[in-house]
Amino acid sequence: MWCSRVSLRRLQRIVVASLNTSSPVISMQREKSTLPRVYVTRRVPPEGLKILSESGQVQYELWDSDDPVPRQELLERVKEVDGLVCVLTEKIDAELLDAAGPSLKVLSTMSVGYDHLSLDELKKRGIRVGYTPDVLTDAVAELTVALLLTTSRRLIEATHEAKTGGWGTWRTMWLCGYELANSTVGILGLGRIGVAIAERLKPFKVKRFIYTDVAPRPELASMIQAEYVSMEELAKQSDFLAVCCALTPETQGICNKKLFTQMKDTAILINTSRGPVVNQEDLYEALSSGQIAGAGLDVTTPEPLPTDHPLFTLKNCVILPHIASASYSTRNAMSALAANNLLAGLRGEAMPKELKLKSSKKSMMMQGARKIMKVYVTRRIPQEGMKALTEAGVCKVSVWDSDEPVPRAELLKGVAGAHGLLCLLSDRIDTEVLDAAGPNLKVISTLSVGFDHLAINEIKKRGIRVGYTPDVLTDATAELTVALLLATARRLPEGVQEVKSGGWSSWKPLWLCGYGLSGSTVGVIGLGRIGLAIARRLKPFGVKKLLYSGRAAKPQASEVDGEYAPLDTLLSESDFVVVSCSLTPDTQGLCDKAFFSKMKSTAVFVNTSRGGVVNQEDLYEALSSGQIAAAGLDVTTPEPLPTDHPLLTLKNCVVLPHIGSATYSTRGIMAELSANNLLAGLSGAAMPSELAL
Repeated sequence: MWCSRVSLRRLQRIVVASLNTSSPVISMQREKSTLPRVYVTRRVPPEGLKILSESGQVQYELWDSDDPVPRQELLERVKEVDGLVCVLTEKIDAELLDAAGPSLKVLSTMSVGYDHLSLDELKKRGIRVGYTPDVLTDAVAELTVALLLTTSRRLIEATHEAKTGGWGTWRTMWLCGYELANSTVGILGLGRIGVAIAERLKPFKVKRFIYTDVAPRPELASMIQAEYVSMEELAKQSDFLAVCCALTPETQGICNKKLFTQMKDTAILINTSRGPVVNQEDLYEALSSGQIAGAGLDVTTPEPLPTDHPLFTLKNCVILPHIASASYSTRNAMSALAANNLLAGLRGEAMPKELKLKSSKKSMMMQGARKIMKVYVTRRIPQEGMKALTEAGVCKVSVWDSDEPVPRAELLKGVAGAHGLLCLLSDRIDTEVLDAAGPNLKVISTLSVGFDHLAINEIKKRGIRVGYTPDVLTDATAELTVALLLATARRLPEGVQEVKSGGWSSWKPLWLCGYGLSGSTVGVIGLGRIGLAIARRLKPFGVKKLLYSGRAAKPQASEVDGEYAPLDTLLSESDFVVVSCSLTPDTQGLCDKAFFSKMKSTAVFVNTSRGGVVNQEDLYEALSSGQIAAAGLDVTTPEPLPTDHPLLTLKNCVVLPHIGSATYSTRGIMAELSANNLLAGLSGAAMPSELAL
């Protein structure tokens, strides 16, 4: 549990206790019998209760629990009320409206959805309805992107592998996923949330946005340069398909076998709208058969989904317990809006957000001879790299054809007499290896951006050229960093675990709440290529201020409105601290006890740079004591992290097995660049990416 959640619950109890006596009716208003009577069906966040209490305009009774009010209790308590505040778990139907009687004039639901309300009955009886759209647009869009990234980059699988011992040595294609760069994103139902999702995805270098709806929506589409297409074309062309439509008779079960058979086998489906939009049996078949690559669901049918449901058996399906709006600020804003809607309605004034009641039958869909040189490759690498080597026709290639590291003795044997060596970051290239290779060795190409596995001084002394693979993994690493930040801040691994273990019961206003990016301050330590790419991707999430620290101010910071700040200032002001610096003697153990003590208790820490930058014992203490709220790590010391490490016992620490660059396209590009570096070096030409020794 996060300490901040505890303090927020305590605040809520204090507020509620100050408003209530032993009776559910507010004591300071009990005697004002002429005031309108209001029933609140759940313990809602404190901001709403405070507004009702301080208004002096109503007397209210509260079902003071995080769990739903029993049906019989609800029917009894709504008798003769003037106003009703409910949440989406309460079925407001003819039976309930009959129980309330003719005095009921206003209903305010703390939700954006309203399929729990009998709209025809409400309209027939002249009852006004308030709801809470817009305030949760940012939170839902943020969660949708978090779920998309978690699913496509396989974060839940990765955390499981890190905890259970599946994290061995680095493997070229292990836990690879699909990245957003150069992809087509399809949106099913283009409304406020669909636009907000696209705005947040655009900096991830999405090539094209397409959408379908009941009709073209040019005004909204122009905001994100989206193209209107048919439903069939949406399915066929989308690499990622986000379902954002309302639940209507037309959209019920619209994501079915027909849709899935039209989708790419590499496509990812994301649904954060309503569960019944998806035919779950057809989805299971599509996922288990490989018809589509993966799915992320924040909504299901029923809710909660039974823990023995077949979808839970699939690694390529991530299910959350309907937590799209679960950020503290959003839930308090929803509560406040619900209260203000109610009060305005009871006064006969325009509500801040009133639902226009229409007939339920008419609704939108959503919407010459050469010397042959010997080359040794230390691991099975993606086919793009092998193809480049074999088709060049200038080298004889020997490969350790396994995903596991080449044994040391085999490496020393294989490299003997080689002119070129293509290695990975898990291969220690030291004096022993260089001696075994002999004087023929002229080029080393490492399939990595890091090079601390290479004996640089010894390599330089022998005049061996070195190629590496920077830049190509900038997008993938930045994307993974944002995915990890969102998964940590919005508590996605916890949510998945609760769904699978039966912890998902009913909707609760503050259950699994996390921290949103909207209005926040983000601090980036190390504004290099990757740091800047991270900042670009975070800006559309409504980040209010971006701070960065490093050796000096960077001119490129102006691209993201970044403000250079001393490290202490960055730590004390940031809601999210992202480490993207290199590992140097100066940054070794930078993130230590003193570092964490300067951070906010509500701050989230993310490291995707190098494990040695963080003192893990100090991080554990900061997390377990509540000094900081949470941490997300893609790098650790050592790697793999032992499965009995204390950090793996913490719910507020998400650990991934160093998968920052693990997308199929990135690994393919890295392999091809490694091969081209090697070939250029062997021919004496300039390498595409040569390490200056």
